[in-house]
Amino acid sequence: GQSLSAGSDSHGARYGHWLQAGKLGEWNYSASLAGLATDSAVLAKGRNAGERQRSGVVQVSHGGFSLLGQGQARQLDPIVGPPGDNGYEDQAWTLATRYERELGSGWSLIARGQYLDNYLFVGGARTAQGGLNQVFDGTEWRGAAELSYEGWNGHQWLIGIEKLQGDIDRATFVDGIPGPGQPPPRLVVVTGEKRRVFSA
Repeated sequence: GQSLSAGSDSHGARYGHWLQAGKLGEWNYSASLAGLATDSAVLAKGRNAGERQRSGVVQVSHGGFSLLGQGQARQLDPIVGPPGDNGYEDQAWTLATRYERELGSGWSLIARGQYLDNYLFVGGARTAQGGLNQVFDGTEWRGAAELSYEGWNGHQWLIGIEKLQGDIDRATFVDGIPGPGQPPPRLVVVTGEKRRVFSA
């Protein structure tokens, strides 16, 4: 089936949503897209900014296999009104897959993987080294497999392995919040940070 809706509210925000689901041969699928835009985001009195939001989800499956793609983005324009600000931006998308199979004689297998990409901008800040934009830009990859055995009455045996890999391409932030009359905080910059975790 399919549905489509659009409209606006009393504050002038415009929104829309589209949804479709069905089958293509032996494959099941579904897709959803949504968006919102306004010239007057919900902020403290005396401050104003435009805002846009977008999101989408797509999923396909066949037998024991499934694939999911999902993304979302939110952007707040530079804020007008005291105190001024450079705005806000959040973008993230992920791709995840899963496979399940019965191997026979009580054995079964589950394998799954996921990739995540994230970008976050939370505005500007004044530091001892000058002004900066506070951002985070990084990725994460996760893969796992589980082998289980239920052929022994009343018992289940499970063997699993998982790998997690996280990368910070760039992150900038301030070290602490100074009190009145104190100097600006120190700027902290992180680039090329990597993390690897194995578990079994």
